[in-house]
Amino acid sequence: MASDPDLRGVRQQAAYAWRIFKGNTNEFHGDFLRAKQQINQWKAWFLSDQNKSGFLATVSAVQVPQHMARNPTYNKYVLVFGRRAEYAGNEDRRRLVKAAETDDFKIITFDSLAEGLSQKKELTVGSRHNQFIDILADEITDAGMYAWMEPTQLRVSKALHERLRKGGSNHFVLGNDGQRQEALSRAASLVRVRPN
Repeated sequence: MASDPDLRGVRQQAAYAWRIFKGNTNEFHGDFLRAKQQINQWKAWFLSDQNKSGFLATVSAVQVPQHMARNPTYNKYVLVFGRRAEYAGNEDRRRLVKAAETDDFKIITFDSLAEGLSQKKELTVGSRHNQFIDILADEITDAGMYAWMEPTQLRVSKALHERLRKGGSNHFVLGNDGQRQEALSRAASLVRVRPN
């Protein structure tokens, strides 16, 4: 049986390979410039009304209450790239990174994503599939989500469905009959269940 390759340090090297600056200069690295160009391509893509409308249709399930969809939408962009150590001790480099940002575009580093993880709340991850959103977790991370999202647009695993069915949250919604219903047990009766 073949042994697994030694992968220690690979993630750290991979993240560090995405350089913001060329060597010891204050000149942006080509990889960083290409990443900025990708952001510009996304901005240009969203300038098409057809593209923007298509995107908004894919996120409509989270624009609740429904009147939120009538509000104007302003896109924001975040580039996650490099490591803070490349510019933390160099005021000129810090200013260059800051100058590359705009009101709708921010730059953060890979290492900043891992800061304070113990204080960050868990997120529920979902994936859009045509007419529904697949909730990818088997645990309930935010019971309130099932109160404000339309459950008929969600698809869950059998394990998550069982947890929803047990109810027990302090979130309530008004049912079609005008009666107050506990959000999780109500969602259990309306969500789709993913086949194995």
